[in-house]
Amino acid sequence: MSYYVIADVHGCYREFMQLLNRVEFNEKEDTLYVLGDIIDRGPGSEEMFEWIYKRYGKSVHMCMGNHEEMFCDFVKYKESCQLAEKIEKKYKMDTLDISWVLTSDLDGDIKEQLLFYYNFREQGKHLSYDKYGTIEQLVENGRDMKYLNKMRTFFEQLPYYFELSVNDTHFYLVHAFISEPVEECDHEKMLWSRAYPDGETGIPGKVIIFGHTPTTNYRYNGIGRVVVQKEEDSITVNIDCGCCWREPKSKLALLRLDDLKVFYSNINKNNFVAEVIS
Repeated sequence: MSYYVIADVHGCYREFMQLLNRVEFNEKEDTLYVLGDIIDRGPGSEEMFEWIYKRYGKSVHMCMGNHEEMFCDFVKYKESCQLAEKIEKKYKMDTLDISWVLTSDLDGDIKEQLLFYYNFREQGKHLSYDKYGTIEQLVENGRDMKYLNKMRTFFEQLPYYFELSVNDTHFYLVHAFISEPVEECDHEKMLWSRAYPDGETGIPGKVIIFGHTPTTNYRYNGIGRVVVQKEEDSITVNIDCGCCWREPKSKLALLRLDDLKVFYSNINKNNFVAEVIS
């Protein structure tokens, strides 16, 4: 039995499967933790979702990433747009009058959806709607709102982190960098906080494994590889190696917790490298 961690696959389904085959991942014995951002940017968002959805809670566990959070909002917005159009047409409005909505006798759920639609547009979030084209691709593939809501429902129930011990080492697994105990850390930080190799301090006595910030953005010799930082008695490990960016040093990294061995897939050369981090 082995424990593996991967982050920020971003639709790189081919590389993902290559790595699992490389380590001979056994669904009956091994466990895989996926640290969010399985969708967007790469060509295989739907394939990634289906693979994880069918195995979730068995050999595979996943926590929320910021791209899953955005996807949920985009699906809610798409659905609320359709509702707003129906209301505008039915009540002969040029644009939705939110004051009228709030004082109307419309059903509470309908009001809630229309309020979400209004706030989403007021905050300018509609300007970045489906910015990676994932929903558009799903629709082109024949997926309807029922399927989009299936994905949304799945993502919305995901946890924000995992805590586990392997061989007497205590790990926090989370999408983005955190520097405070999870009980004191809000969800926004767990999804959006950035980390760069400038002496970031983690949590004493813990090993924090995260992604979100591609190490291809790091400006030193470790660029494009898993980056380990030790400060006092805390250790942070960034395993997002920017696979989806298709840069010369971009890779997908799979970390085995049992022996801290990391396996890389180089998407340009289609080969594999393994090393032990420390």
